[in-house]
Parts: sequence; structure tokens; C-alpha cells
Amino acid sequence: MDAKLMVATDPGDVKKLKDVLNKEDAVAMVVVTARSKKPSEEDRLLAGNINPLLLMSARMGSWEALNNLLDSEDAKKPPMMIPTQEFLEFLAGVGRAHGRVAARDVEEGGDHQPAASLADGALLKGVTPDGDTALHAVASNGDGQDFLKYAGIIYDRDRGLLFAKNHKGDTPLHYAARAGRSEMVSHLIDLAESEGPDTKLRLLRMENELHETALHEAVRVEDGRILDQKHRRAFVNAADPAGEEKNKDDADGAPAEEKNIVKLLIGADPELANYPAVGISPLYLAIMLEKSTIALTLYDMSGGNLSYSGAHGRNALHLAILRDTGTH
Repeated sequence: MDAKLMVATDPGDVKKLKDVLNKEDAVAMVVVTARSKKPSEEDRLLAGNINPLLLMSARMGSWEALNNLLDSEDAKKPPMMIPTQEFLEFLAGVGRAHGRVAARDVEEGGDHQPAASLADGALLKGVTPDGDTALHAVASNGDGQDFLKYAGIIYDRDRGLLFAKNHKGDTPLHYAARAGRSEMVSHLIDLAESEGPDTKLRLLRMENELHETALHEAVRVEDGRILDQKHRRAFVNAADPAGEEKNKDDADGAPAEEKNIVKLLIGADPELANYPAVGISPLYLAIMLEKSTIALTLYDMSGGNLSYSGAHGRNALHLAILRDTGTH
């Protein structure tokens, strides 16, 4: 099953959906389709049992729509699978505020929702075919107060979802870093820290199936400058006090946008660049991607206490020397 479009099976529902989502929003785009074939048991299992309305509200950051779904669950009502007028108005309001309305990933299934969805707290337990929770979805789709409040509501309802991994081992923090959502990254760290410093470190150091933390994602997504030969040699010879001072100057001189999330993560845990214990370290990744300024930032903010490990028996110093000499 590859349908990921908003579904309305009744002509009246189709018209209502279009009217609500397009009202007062000239740039709104809504995709509406009808599907007569009922989902099979296999399809529902592949869908991961997430409520499609929940998924759409998460991707739009509509915390009011989320509360609408939660209130329905608290009232012991059957799972809401067909959007009500009130729910659609919440989405339309957020869409107008953001200059867009995107309706997607909503599928028919009101009469075929598994009974388990009626259990207390079942709404937020649902996952997509990739194993993503609603917190994964909201973490990767936006910054700003609406998205942050949405994440906070989920956390207050089920704190374990902050540490939930999808089928690839990614947490919501991995997703937020990968999407370049600096405000969301900071917010998720704050949520974990509210439970204590150990909980914060647990979140920050969680690794996916590639043995990568959210810091690896930040290294990939952020821009970094390539330094000239002289400054790369200064990094390789960082044990020299003059070299360390030059590293600090270069790291501090990098534009904020080049290291924002990297600095957030390593600032929250100065030892984070030591993870994973075995595998490609954030430092090695930064040098491999020719992001010297990020490499210098990692070195400086960790106080030199970081992993140099890399691929194929090499470490970051091997890689830096090869880059410096032009050897491959």
C-alpha cells in the first residue's frame, strides 16, 4: 500500500474539506482522493497503526488539533478517523499562519481500526511504516512555538516517546538534528534535562543502527568551511599550545549558522564527541566531509576529549593527513 493522500469517501466530505482548508488561504494546496477498497489486514499492519489525523496534525504542528484528538480519547470515544469540522478548522488556522496547508498521509479506516487503539494512551503509541511516532514527525517538520508546544504536549502525555526509536534506531532528536531544526533540538534536550542530567545524557548519547548520535546528523546538515593547508596542519598538531589557540580562534570565527546545532549538542554534553565507542566518530565525519570549521569546533568545545576513530582502521588524524597531502 503506497497511498499517502488525504481520503474523503463522501462527496459532501470532499467539498467540506476543500472549503475549510482553502478558506482565506490563497496558497493552500489540498490533495483529496477517494478509495473504495477497504484496507487489508496486511495493509493495516504495514501502516503501523498510527492515527492518520494524528500524523497530519504533527506534520503541521497543530497542537490544538492534537488536543482535539486527545480529548476524544480521554472521553473514551471511538478513534477519530474522519476529520470533524472542528479538527479541520484547527488545521486550517495553522495552515494560514504558516502560509500553507498541506494535507497528506491521511487514510481511510474508521471502521477498521484495530481494537488496541481503544486502550488508554493508545493514540500516541501508533507508528508509521518506518516506525516513526508523532514526536518523530513533529520534530522533523518545524521549529517555532506551535511545533515546540506540540512536542511538549506529547512529552507530558508519554515521556517514553522522547526516547522512542524507529525501525532504523533514530530518535526524535536524530530527526530534529537531521532536519536542521535548532529550536526543536534545544527543546527536546530541555525536556530530557527536566528529568535530570543523567536523562539528558541518555538522550544525547543514544545511537541508531549505524551507531550514530544526533551529533553525526548535525555534522552532516550544517555548513562548514575548508581551511587551508596551514590551518589543517595546525589542527593535526593540536597538541602544540599555539595550535590549540589557533583552533579556538578558527572555531570561534566560524559563522553561527555553520555550527548552531553542533554547538547545541556538544554544549549540552562536552563528551558527546566520544560516541560511538567504536565506529565513525563525529570528528572523523567532519574531516571526511571537509568541514574543517566543524572539526575545530568539536575539538575546542570538547577540550580535546573526543574520539578520533573512523572507518577501515583509520582515524581522524590519518584522514586529516591524507587530505593535507592530497593522498587518497
